[in-house]
Formats: sequence, C-alpha cells, structure tokens
Amino acid sequence: MLKRYSQKMSFKNKLAILSLLACIAPAVAQTPPPYPVEPPGNDETGISIDRYIGNAANAPVKISHDTMYVQRIFSAGNPATGSAGAVLAPGEQTDLATLLPHDVTSLFATPKELIFYVESGKGRLDDGRQYWDVGSGIGMMIPPNMAHRLTNLGDEPLKMIMFSFDPVYASPKAIVVRDSHKVLMIEHNVHWSHNSRLLFGPEAGVSRVIVITFGPMTIAGPHASPLNTDPKAGGVQWIHVEDGPMLFQLGSEIRRWPMNSGFITPLDGKTVHARYNIGDTVQTTLFINSGSSMPAASRPTGAALPSFWHNPPLKGEVASPAVADSYLKDSVVPGRPLGK
Repeated sequence: MLKRYSQKMSFKNKLAILSLLACIAPAVAQTPPPYPVEPPGNDETGISIDRYIGNAANAPVKISHDTMYVQRIFSAGNPATGSAGAVLAPGEQTDLATLLPHDVTSLFATPKELIFYVESGKGRLDDGRQYWDVGSGIGMMIPPNMAHRLTNLGDEPLKMIMFSFDPVYASPKAIVVRDSHKVLMIEHNVHWSHNSRLLFGPEAGVSRVIVITFGPMTIAGPHASPLNTDPKAGGVQWIHVEDGPMLFQLGSEIRRWPMNSGFITPLDGKTVHARYNIGDTVQTTLFINSGSSMPAASRPTGAALPSFWHNPPLKGEVASPAVADSYLKDSVVPGRPLGK
C-alpha cells in the first residue's frame, strides 16, 4: 500500500515538474544569451540591399555647369519601390563630377546647396570676385543661388564628389572652403575602426559631412541605423573615395566597394552595415548625413562648434578646444582677390 502510494506521488510529482518546466521554458527562451549573437539576416528582414547601392560607373554621363561631366551615384526615391541608388530624400542627389584638364565651367548658380569633395586633381574655385585653390581632400560648400566657377589648373582630370540638396538647416551666406587634412580627428576608432575628420556640420546646412579613414586590414563594427518609417527620410550615404580594396556589408550580404560607389544605410532598425578594408593601405570614405533622416527633435542646432554627435557619446569620440580650432580656424581656406 505504501509502495503504491509512493509510486502515485512520484507520478504526480513528475507531472508537476513537467508542468512547471512548460511554464518557465518560454521565459528561459526569451532571456538574451550572455554573449553576442548575429543580427537577423536579409531573408528574415526581407530587405533587397541592391536598392541601397549606387555606382557612378553604371550611370550615364550628363553635363553640369555647362562643361563638367557628372555621373549619378545616388538620387531621391523610395527605398521600397525605387531603382538602385534612388533612395535619398526628395531634392537630394550625389554625383561624381569630372572637369577635364584646363577646362573652365560657366559662372553657375543653382537653387540647391552644393557640397564638393575633391578626390584628385588641382583646380580653382571662384565666385567672380575671389578665388580658392583646391586639391585632394578639399571640401567646398556653395550656398543656394550663389554664383561659382570651377577651373582645372592641371594636366589630370579634376574629380569631385558633388552633393546637391535642399538644406535641412539654415545655410551660410558665403562660400566655405575647408582642407580636411588640417582638421583634427573627432573619432578615434569609433565602431572599432572609424577615424574621422569633420568636413561640414550644421552651420553649413547639413547634419554632418565627415571624411572617415580605415586602417589596413580593419573592420568597422556592424551596427544598424535607428528605425524611421518615413519613405522620404532618405538615409546616410557612404562613398568610397580612394582606389583600394574594400568591401561593405548590408545585413547578411557583402559587396565589393570600388571607388566612386557606395551605399545608403537602411532605416529599418534591423539591417546592420559595416565596412571592411582588406588592403595594406589606409582607405578613405566620405560620410554624408544631410539630416533629412533625423527626427526634428533630435537634429543638432546650427552651432558651429564640433561636438559629440552621439548621445551619449561613443567610446573614442573626441571634442576639445584643439579639435574646434582646427575645424573653425586652421582648416578654413581663405579666399584671395580675383585678378582682372
């Protein structure tokens, strides 16, 4: 009798234990693992990453400034329905601009704000009254409706990235030319490998335009951009501006990253992006954030001083009086009177 009772109790205990395990198993399954795991893959998120990729080499050639050749890298469009590279916010476009040796553009004006980054060659920018000599690593900001002219002073093509847009912030009233080589870095190995110099900030009508370099055989830590469901929000542009072996990652896929091509970060809060330098030399990329993808409440003010732009600051971000002076003073190229 006692043996049968013991067997019955044992069976009931087993049922109780099984019921308890059934209740707590879901909670255990939902507990995050104590180690990093991979983010969702592209099959899971359903993203088509080729819509976020642009390459000047695949674009037809058009003429800008009456003389300059341009090939589209990115243009405005809806990431859910647009063609490759057509995912920027309305009114935005990024091109590779090429001015042939000794060519001169017209004194040109457009209602768009323009930002140029010189990849290679030697040239001159003028507004009909003063001029600036420009070369590799120089950035130029042209306010809307400001007349300007470009001249190629050398025997090689003057190659530039040209970003045209409707300013998210108030634009300055005069041309600004900055030498990125004279700006101290605002990021030291952020996201593992970002080493960055601020080229233009909110005082120039954009959130950030940054020259970001990657050391040999390094990887940037994969991370996703915040969720933004507005189909007109655009995204952050990444463009490879140096000839060297790089790859980029969007979610669970990678692509080769030739010069004058790039990608726009998806704003789904899921698809990670990363950059890989697989060569033996430092490689340079251009980061363009117009501010269109940022909620109005989180957009930086028009203050000129470079500051931490992640909140809270990421490990490796630097903001100091020396960095500020290098951006506001040391790197600014003064205009010179244009001779008659």
